[in-house]
Amino acid sequence: MGEFDFDRWCALAKADPEAFFAARDREICALIESHPPAVRERLRALQCCIDCERARAGTPERAMKCLAAMMHERLVELERQNRELRELSRKLLVAAGIH
Repeated sequence: MGEFDFDRWCALAKADPEAFFAARDREICALIESHPPAVRERLRALQCCIDCERARAGTPERAMKCLAAMMHERLVELERQNRELRELSRKLLVAAGIH
């Protein structure tokens, strides 16, 4: 994977949508395959969720809103887990007499 050339991708999408989506799928697969095997299945599952959201949305604008909401939900969950870990760490430090 090299530099992302937005203009080239945009031109391809306008000129040949079928070729655009085929190239897009190849790039996504290559990106997923570039990760360690333990991570690939999670990335494939995430990409499947993304593709389903895009298909269900109906329009690119609606898809973008749906995907932004999906990312927001995941970030909120990550923040919750982060707070939980910080609290557990604090309790461990107190129990160990370090803090």
